[in-house]
Amino acid sequence: MEPEGRLRLPANPRPYAALDLDEYVPGAETQAFRAESGCAGGVGIELWIGLASGHAPGYGEAFVDALVDWLLSQ
Repeated sequence: MEPEGRLRLPANPRPYAALDLDEYVPGAETQAFRAESGCAGGVGIELWIGLASGHAPGYGEAFVDALVDWLLSQ
């Protein structure tokens, strides 16, 4: 039995965006995923995964800009 209200992710999630946020990795290394199914109305979850990024990514201005834009859009 699953807990009530548990978020159910799609079987094969696909990123909605590719972002270039890590200055140490060339190109758009970050994939952004969004889940809203199973969440309360008006609530969603996002996961940004830095592919090929190390434990301490080279986040710079692009990351700060993307994060602030995302926060302000919520």
